[in-house]
Amino acid sequence: MKTRITMLAMAILVSTALSAPSQAAEEQTTARGRTAATQLEGVTRQAAEDLIGKLETAQKDLRQRNDLTFALLSGAPAFYKQARLSPRDAFLDISFARPFSLKKLPADNANWMPYRIEILPDGPGRIVCDVDVILGFNGQIERVQLYYRQPDPF
Repeated sequence: MKTRITMLAMAILVSTALSAPSQAAEEQTTARGRTAATQLEGVTRQAAEDLIGKLETAQKDLRQRNDLTFALLSGAPAFYKQARLSPRDAFLDISFARPFSLKKLPADNANWMPYRIEILPDGPGRIVCDVDVILGFNGQIERVQLYYRQPDPF
């Protein structure tokens, strides 16, 4: 009887280990699938992933140290709770995990690469956050501007 229980336990353990994806594979799938549902305009999926990665890295670095040099701006209509947040807090509070849309904007400066990311922090039909990101000549973040607004009427 003990042998049967031991064999059954081993079979369950092996099948669980084989059916569960590895953590590295899961992280890779998550990183690649981050912008899968994102509407892209004028930008490739890989460029969108790279931009999101830069923003998430900047958030992580900003939490750990204060020596980042890009400009942070944020705003919202006066009655929104986001109007009371500092630009730093607004940037650290926003999640770039599932952007709704990402598009390349026309550049006023030949050395800049501007993008707009539209994020729905509370889901569809609620407040929208437009994140304007300007990358410099070498692809580094120069400026991040967040603006909270009502969704477009459809």
